[in-house]
Amino acid sequence: MLFDMNRLIGTWSSYLYPDLVKKGVFRVLEDFRYISFLEDDSPDAKQRWLPIKNWSEFVDDSTIRFRPVKIHQGWIRKFCFRGETLFFETIDSDPIKKWECHRLKPNEIPSWFDEQVSKVLSKDWK
Repeated sequence: MLFDMNRLIGTWSSYLYPDLVKKGVFRVLEDFRYISFLEDDSPDAKQRWLPIKNWSEFVDDSTIRFRPVKIHQGWIRKFCFRGETLFFETIDSDPIKKWECHRLKPNEIPSWFDEQVSKVLSKDWK
């Protein structure tokens, strides 16, 4: 692979196109596990930020597979960088979904995020 995979490691904010109001915050760990919190601001939501954890594996320099458990087929996403902005795109859905992601500086990470990541990491990953 020519792509520097370590470029993905870190904490990011993401927005689903074209609805830039729907947002998420995610962290890619050094072993490429992926922890995401998606905002659910609907009136009947049981919690505002919904945790999602996935394994990830690189298919090639522009394709990644996310899996909720290692034996699951998972979901394929195309990805690319334009400058420092990261983009993900579905290839297996209609309509195609796209996310724009920006790396967060330490002072931009929500105050609740690290504690919630620790809670997710304290549970088994299968």
